[in-house]
Amino acid sequence: MKTKTLKNVLCMAGCALIAMTFVGCAGAQRSAPRAVPVVNMNFERGDYEIQKNVTASSEVTSYLNIIHVIDGDPSKMIIFGYRTFEDQYEEVPSQGVFADALAWIGEMFSGGSPLTRAGYKALTEAEANGADVMIPMRTQTTIRGFKPFYTVRTATVKGKAAVLKEDAANLTK
Repeated sequence: MKTKTLKNVLCMAGCALIAMTFVGCAGAQRSAPRAVPVVNMNFERGDYEIQKNVTASSEVTSYLNIIHVIDGDPSKMIIFGYRTFEDQYEEVPSQGVFADALAWIGEMFSGGSPLTRAGYKALTEAEANGADVMIPMRTQTTIRGFKPFYTVRTATVKGKAAVLKEDAANLTK
């Protein structure tokens, strides 16, 4: 009787170990702030005016990698790739039939990019304050949760809002 009980306990422990390997563990991950690539536009300091700092964040909360809630708003959900709202943040150009089919399958289990949404929000905030461009300074992303059951991905974009000044030579023409 004792050997049968010991076998059952070892079998259950082995199954639990295998299940934990496939499921994963709870955790958090934070990436180091990334500098955005430098864009050289050959502006003189008098060609633009820095207005203010701009910061925007976005968050995607995923449940079973099937249901994704955007920025904590239940009216903004992505369920199996179907958006319950108009998503103006992302546009993916066509890459061909095969690549588009693979992207569609991947999109069924994706809540989209919080980094792309945060960048869009930062640019929108800069434009609302009269800026022409938003000069990105850095981004930061964080992932936490218990994959694949529950995951929260957060991204923050920081930058400077700038106004381009009119060229005096163009105004006289």
